[in-house]
Amino acid sequence: MNENVGNTSRLRSVLPKGLRLRPIRLRDAPQLRRVLQENEDIRKFMGYAALTSLQEAARLIRSVNAEEEADVARWWAIVDGDRLVGAVFFLRLELNPSRWGQKTGTLGYWLDQPYRNKGVVTAAARSVLDFAFCGWELHKVKIGHVKFNAASQAVIRKLGFRRIGIERREFHWHGKWMDHVIYELLRTQWKSMKRLRSRSALKRRSS
Repeated sequence: MNENVGNTSRLRSVLPKGLRLRPIRLRDAPQLRRVLQENEDIRKFMGYAALTSLQEAARLIRSVNAEEEADVARWWAIVDGDRLVGAVFFLRLELNPSRWGQKTGTLGYWLDQPYRNKGVVTAAARSVLDFAFCGWELHKVKIGHVKFNAASQAVIRKLGFRRIGIERREFHWHGKWMDHVIYELLRTQWKSMKRLRSRSALKRRSS
């Protein structure tokens, strides 16, 4: 693993409601299995099968760890205490500039139902985006959602992504083809938004 990928010391790990971010671990297998079994929508939107055994959950985590070792992905568990309740991650990481000179990645996330609508995913995604743009110095991050996933669309807009198009009939689920809406965010845009947030925070403190 490239040490620039593995070093997350600059990542803000504290989230709302006492939750936090940390690397996903093999011992998370029982809670990973529970979350996926209890949240049909996560399985639907993320394309995961319902895990029927701890061995399958452990196999999924080992697969994630292997992708991290190959520097093509990075995952963080969202935990309550030490109990896994969600995840935020980058897939299709390109940390070594391609022939076009771009360092890019695709952002994703999911969260257990009882923890939703509390700002947790937005805070977690904002934390890893800041790390990706300011630590890894990614040029661009992409993200997408199935067309009718309004909750994910709301998070994406809060983060400042710009819609760039639709992949028509991209996913097949329960006998139906579904469109996939694609967004992107540039490092220059992220830094501009970050400066605006800092100025707004200073004004609030001084008023």
